[in-house]
Amino acid sequence: MTAALTDMNDLAIAAGPEAVRKSLEAATPTAPLPADDGGRWNEYLPFNRIETPELSADLLPGIFGEYAQALSDGLQTPPTMATLLTVSVLSLALQRKFKVSPFGDDYSEPVCVWTAILADSGERKSAVFIRLLKPVLLMEAKLADRMRTEIIERDTLRKISRLRAEKLQGDAAKADSAVRRGEIVREITELSEQTLDELRPPRFFTGDVTPERLQAMLAEHDGRMAVMSDEGGIFAVLAGLYSGGEAVVDVALQAYSGSSVRVDRGSRTAIINRPTLTFGLGIQPGLLQDMAPAAKRKFRSSGMFARFFFGLPATRIGKRDMGRRVTIPVDLEARYRGEVLRLLELEARTDVAAGEDDEHVLLLSDAARELWVKFAQKIENEQAEGGPLESMRDWCAKLPGGALRVAGLFHVAGGGKAAETISEETMKRAVGLCLRLIRHAQAVFDLIGADATTDDARLCWRWIERHGEAEFLRSELHRAHHTRFDKIDRLIAALEALKTRNLIAGPYKGTGTGGRPPIYYAVNPLAMKGGV
Repeated sequence: MTAALTDMNDLAIAAGPEAVRKSLEAATPTAPLPADDGGRWNEYLPFNRIETPELSADLLPGIFGEYAQALSDGLQTPPTMATLLTVSVLSLALQRKFKVSPFGDDYSEPVCVWTAILADSGERKSAVFIRLLKPVLLMEAKLADRMRTEIIERDTLRKISRLRAEKLQGDAAKADSAVRRGEIVREITELSEQTLDELRPPRFFTGDVTPERLQAMLAEHDGRMAVMSDEGGIFAVLAGLYSGGEAVVDVALQAYSGSSVRVDRGSRTAIINRPTLTFGLGIQPGLLQDMAPAAKRKFRSSGMFARFFFGLPATRIGKRDMGRRVTIPVDLEARYRGEVLRLLELEARTDVAAGEDDEHVLLLSDAARELWVKFAQKIENEQAEGGPLESMRDWCAKLPGGALRVAGLFHVAGGGKAAETISEETMKRAVGLCLRLIRHAQAVFDLIGADATTDDARLCWRWIERHGEAEFLRSELHRAHHTRFDKIDRLIAALEALKTRNLIAGPYKGTGTGGRPPIYYAVNPLAMKGGV
């Protein structure tokens, strides 16, 4: 993968700031090289040990970068955690208010973004969530208090209308003529039409929620909702915790792309136009590793995993100074709170013709478009058969669109107006972040074994380790797992995956006494010893 993504360094250098240039360079994964003819081996890539670049806070615009950095310093947490979760806070505040159209035509991307941080218990995920979401909770409480009297009045009027309708229904049943009965029915109809909808206090996000309740919340809150949780139990729910093990992901998938939701199941009906959904999750890696294989396949094949920006930072546990106390300056806390409240208060564009709210359309400057197209084309080329991103086609196919979403968020968060085009500087930040995310996605997919080839390769490597020899026959490996590898092509694909990690080399043809020559592979002795 080195040769493939190195060209993006040219893009980075042309793009500008040192921070973005470093982001592009750090995102360049280094593929292991095969053993040379002299029998010497280069470094290998073991399973579950892909190193990930840091998502530095200076990728975020203005006050958001300052606050994320201060939060990381104060809590002694990886910057990746605060940086990625801040993106979800921006998404929560701006979704369904803006969309990005790179060419000014009918193709556009909403600005909702899904992020998931994988970190073990004790990594202080909860503390990061609490601090980042404090202004959102403040806004919810403020709006609920402002609407309290109106909510009580609306609820009272609805109760009166319901009681009046019940009385009229009784009168209609007792009516002594069809004419009188028709008059009462018309009165009931008029009363129903005049009855106002239920008024609810605003909610910007939820935590532990079922898919059915999530659909209802989208309908209740103007088609937008966020799931922000430091536990990640929503994955277990979507994986089928309450549905007999059957993964239920449709509502989430539709809300990512803004597809209309139509649900008609028994007594439950939901109609939601242009829904938008944000995820900001903190998940223990074991939760994803322990998911049922069928659920992992469903999440991968449906595109659920492909929609997430994953973060897998290196742990800080064991390296923190327990006596060190760093507080966030009061003025910085106030500025962050004020900016989040500003974004929450922004309104969508009113579509006079349609009589409803619509998103403001954000366009790209010529330089920003050129930068984005170059990035998108490079990612596209790398997904070709035999390319370094072929095994991640599902995730990478959505990365250019994800860069547009992030650029839209950064534009508005940085003070940009709907009437202004997204600048090249803003696009540099978005592309820099997305390039670094590639390595994180690779590490997460490797960790959870979300694709069949990686799972097969991991199985083969366990057999090779147990075998404990400097080389092995492909036929012996095939016989040991013939029920799994009913087709030799599948086994060959798994062995090729091991070759890319420099765990094995080959294939080589041996000498036989007749018939086809045996096929064998050499094993990296450093990997067998557990060294590097």
